[in-house]
Amino acid sequence: MYSIGDDTFVARKGDRWWRVSGLVGSGTRSYPDLESAIRQRQRSRSYDFRKYEESLKSYEQGISEVVNDVYHPLQNFWDVLKYEASFTEFQRILEATPFSEIDFQRAEYDLLPTQYLDVQAAAAFFVRCRQSRAGSFEDFAPLSRNRTRRMQNEQASAWWNAVDGLAAVHARLKRVVILCRDALEVIGQQDGDKTLFYLDPPYLHSTRASTGNYVHEMSETDHRQMLDMIRGCSGKVMLSGYPNELYDGILHDWNRHDFEIDNKAAGGKSKRIMREAIWCNF
Repeated sequence: MYSIGDDTFVARKGDRWWRVSGLVGSGTRSYPDLESAIRQRQRSRSYDFRKYEESLKSYEQGISEVVNDVYHPLQNFWDVLKYEASFTEFQRILEATPFSEIDFQRAEYDLLPTQYLDVQAAAAFFVRCRQSRAGSFEDFAPLSRNRTRRMQNEQASAWWNAVDGLAAVHARLKRVVILCRDALEVIGQQDGDKTLFYLDPPYLHSTRASTGNYVHEMSETDHRQMLDMIRGCSGKVMLSGYPNELYDGILHDWNRHDFEIDNKAAGGKSKRIMREAIWCNF
């Protein structure tokens, strides 16, 4: 729920929305007061239900970093980014892909990987994310009529900025361990007094207007199980969500930080202001 940079855009359709080298939910968020907390030196960092991968990109070396997610198209995307040969092919495809509505529509049919290191599926994932409205994967991004950037259409410029930033993401992910497991299993395995967890689960249904957004949803029982587990963690924990009584009750002795953000996924010039929160045990 915080931003350390805002270059390359990638999101994911699944539990949450992502930004790589700048990853998105409803838009870029910048929370300087929490940046200092998450930058504290730890020997191990684990990220479950990851929403903002940008927090990974500037950490010092010499630590263990683990990302966990159960959405397979995103797992394939990460794998393709990691390895030199697959990344080179992936980058070549995207450098030849314009900001194009027809390419965006075609990419929908190539999202699911059919083999290990499926480069075409990874490219389709990036296109559907980065050429959609606020990383929603659903609708082609609306075009600006009067605004330009770098002497070209604003949306086209943002697309090429995203493609240009992939090399930095590739370099950064080389030393990150990527898991595809039940989140509670990973939390139990990775917990320790020098671990920092950042958790961004699908938000509670009672706090959302729509409850069918994600491939992998969580019931209230699932949330309770997660809350019970993280209350017993030895490490530092940061948990994202919309303000709600369930979290406040179980985490009554944690610190809660609230942030007002505009909903970038909404249409029109006026964006509804939304309030999000991060619960911290430190």
